[in-house]
Amino acid sequence: MITLRHPDTFGSAIAIAGYYRPLFPSNYSHAHDPALLNLYDLPKMLRNTQPPVALWVSTSARDVLSYKATLDLLHAVRPPTSVTAIIQKKVGHRVSAWVPLVGDAFIWLGQNLPGFSPI
Repeated sequence: MITLRHPDTFGSAIAIAGYYRPLFPSNYSHAHDPALLNLYDLPKMLRNTQPPVALWVSTSARDVLSYKATLDLLHAVRPPTSVTAIIQKKVGHRVSAWVPLVGDAFIWLGQNLPGFSPI
């Protein structure tokens, strides 16, 4: 969210099992405010503007929380926004599925964000 909304400050982002749009509980005071929901709907935002940032995203085909949202995001991305996607087949939405990805995500970050590269 912060990278896409502030590309001048944040040039890259990692999202592990991300949602890419608000998931407010129905009793939240702004849960039904279309203007607020649209403001933070990243796939919708990417259909209108493509900030020059690099994204690394991961999900699983069995992740009922992030899989569809990740596909929506992937379909919305066009240059100069770039995205590297890791889609696992059988792991679901749990920490044990994400831990093995952290090292690869940080290596990718070092390759895409000069200030993050190891010395």
